[in-house]
Amino acid sequence: MALNAAIQSAVRTADKVTKSLQEEVLHQAWYGQDGFGAPMLGPAISRRAIVDRTRRKSLLMDGKLIEVRAILTFLGEIEADGAEGRDEPIDPRDILTLASDELTGPILKVEKMHDPVSGRPYMLTVQLGTTR
Repeated sequence: MALNAAIQSAVRTADKVTKSLQEEVLHQAWYGQDGFGAPMLGPAISRRAIVDRTRRKSLLMDGKLIEVRAILTFLGEIEADGAEGRDEPIDPRDILTLASDELTGPILKVEKMHDPVSGRPYMLTVQLGTTR
C-alpha cells in the first residue's frame, strides 16, 4: 500500500500549499423530505475548496443544456452525514453555496477518488451548474 500512502501524502501537501487559494463553501446536507415533499437540510457547515469558476456548457443526451458554473475541489476527508438514502459525503441533493458571492446551483456531478483501505474519498470534485 505504498501508493496509498503516497496519494494521502500528496493530497495533504496539496491542501497545505493551496490553503490561501481555497474559498469558503457553505454545505447544507440533504437528509430527507418533509410531509409535503420539500427537502430537509441540515445547518450550513463551512468547508474549504479550490474553486474553478470557468464556465462550461454541456449538452445532455435528453437535449438539456447544462452550464457548469463552478468546479469545487475538496481536498481531504469530509465526514459522512449519516442520513439514510444519501450518497456520502456529498449528495447531489445537498446545497453548496460559495460564501464570497453566494453562487449556488444544482450539483451536476460528484467525482470521488477513493482510498481503497478506508473506502473514503481522498478528495472530491463537485460541479455546480444550471439547467436551461
